[in-house]
Parts: sequence; C-alpha cells; structure tokens
Amino acid sequence: MRGNEARKLYPEDQINENPMEARIAVIQNDIANIKENVGELQVGMKTANEAISQLQVGQATLQGSMNTLRQELNSLREELKGAIAKLESALLKWIVGTAISVASVAFAIAKFVK
Repeated sequence: MRGNEARKLYPEDQINENPMEARIAVIQNDIANIKENVGELQVGMKTANEAISQLQVGQATLQGSMNTLRQELNSLREELKGAIAKLESALLKWIVGTAISVASVAFAIAKFVK
C-alpha cells in the first residue's frame, strides 16, 4: 500500500458485529474442546500414575525375591564348599589307605616269593 492511499481506520469486522460474534463462537468452541482434551489428559495421567505405582510395587517385590534368592545361593555355595572339602578329604584318605594296602600286599608277596 502506498502512503498516499486512504486507509480504512476500522476493520470491517469491528463495524459489523456478526462476523466478530462468529469468531467468538468459534473460539468458545475451541476452548471447550481444549477443556475436554485437558480433562481426558488428566484421566490418562491418573491412569498412568496408578500403573507406575503398581510397577514400583512389583519392582520392590522382585528386588526382595532377588535378595532372598541371592542369600539362598550364597548358603548353597557354602554348603557345597563344605561337601566338596569332605569328599576331597575322604578321597585322599581312600587313596592313602589303598596305597598302604597295595604296598602291604606287595611286600607280603615279595616275602613269600623270596
């Protein structure tokens, strides 16, 4: 627009009230839709928070179970170490006893053979 052209001082909408009322009605409708959407979001957030709290309870229960299993595994490990030590001791005694018995038999045979 050139500076020397005449401009309207008021937009047409301000002179004629009907188009402005239509715009206001559209804005009011949009605000109502926004309120409805926010309400739905609040419901969704509430549901999500409840689900998160249930997950947190489940996680705490799972951690407790894991700690119990860890303790039981440590207990079993100690029992197995003890059992293995007993078996090693018994095996060593058997080997020594067998070696002494074989040596005794060998000396007895050698005494009779001579």
